[in-house]
Amino acid sequence: MSNKSFYGYRIVGASSGIQLLFLGGVFTYGVLFRHLEAEFGWLPGNPHALPVAALISGAGSLMFFFMGSLSALMGFLSDRVGPRMVMTFMTTLFGIGFFLLSTITAPWQLYLYYGLLCGIGMSAHDVVLLSTVARWFTKYRGLMAGIVKTGAGIGQVLVPVAAAYLIAIYNWRDATLIIGIVLLIGMLLMSQLLRRDPRADGQLPLGEEQTAGDSTPSIETGATVREAAGHYQFWLLCFAKLTDFYCVTAIMVHIVRYGQIEGLTPAVAALLIACVGGFSIIGRLAFGVLFDRIGTRFSLNICFGLLLFSFLLLHQIERPELLFVFTFFYGIPHGGFFVIASPSVAEYFGTRSHGSILGLVFFIGTLGAVGGPLITGWTFDVTHNYDLSIIILSGLAFLGLCLTLFLRPIKSKWETL
Repeated sequence: MSNKSFYGYRIVGASSGIQLLFLGGVFTYGVLFRHLEAEFGWLPGNPHALPVAALISGAGSLMFFFMGSLSALMGFLSDRVGPRMVMTFMTTLFGIGFFLLSTITAPWQLYLYYGLLCGIGMSAHDVVLLSTVARWFTKYRGLMAGIVKTGAGIGQVLVPVAAAYLIAIYNWRDATLIIGIVLLIGMLLMSQLLRRDPRADGQLPLGEEQTAGDSTPSIETGATVREAAGHYQFWLLCFAKLTDFYCVTAIMVHIVRYGQIEGLTPAVAALLIACVGGFSIIGRLAFGVLFDRIGTRFSLNICFGLLLFSFLLLHQIERPELLFVFTFFYGIPHGGFFVIASPSVAEYFGTRSHGSILGLVFFIGTLGAVGGPLITGWTFDVTHNYDLSIIILSGLAFLGLCLTLFLRPIKSKWETL
């Protein structure tokens, strides 16, 4: 079958589009931060207010908790029933949760709609889509993961900017309702294009050759979940993911607010998150290509090195407009981390249980994803600045770099199957 008719390219296109809408919605939450404060009086100086940054950040942390804690289950379900069914249900939950944000009148509703519903919906977005793409491609696996995650980067640019524009014209409630409906319809339609495995359609993953004289596509090979968990490399990948998730989620929730506190106008501060998304596109494509050439260890080394440099730079910035320089050095590894995760699991443990193993990596990473926004918000409430948070981010970036220096190739029985 020619490459032009290879269905895997449709899988990549649909997955990229779904990522665009998912991550666009998540990054829009940072744009809504100050509007939520103003709407409900959750502001410093209100004697009845809860700690403001921790309160609103807590909903983001809850969302990331459900996103990660259910990711292993989503990987298992994708391995068993296929990505189309899983994504149809999960994109519906996310879309409903997001447009219900337009109706909230109390903080508990923020936690219910964004924290719970959006969090459950988000639990499938990476593990299901990236695991599916890994099954369709042996050749260009890193590049295809990069293209899928480029969709996420584009969403981080377009959707928050669109939200800021709609808020300026209407108000934050109408903007949230409009965006939520677009997310729901768009993701639901694209989910119908997903297929679990090329072998089920009588094809082989791109890059695999059919054995001479054998008309039956070869079976998937790789480690079971138990076998993967028996290798220390699995745990290095898990705890490296924990450190990068902490950093990434903290920036996602707080960077717009940080820019405003430093002196940027709300509209200009919203561009910070758009720039992160824009520069992450460079990282997603670059590390997609690099991964196919240099593999897991060196790709992660470079990502963590750049991440550490970006936080050291952030600590030295005194003029708010220089935050856009930070977004360049931060945005590239931000995009790279998401690209590397899925092909790393395939490189070390094969594709037989890829969804389940990748889900477990994300599950461990959830500890960081939950802590990032919440601890950053709490430290701000206590210290009234982000200085301590930046030191913590720098330390975790350094820890992640150290962990990935110990990654080594695995020589195991499934490699010879």
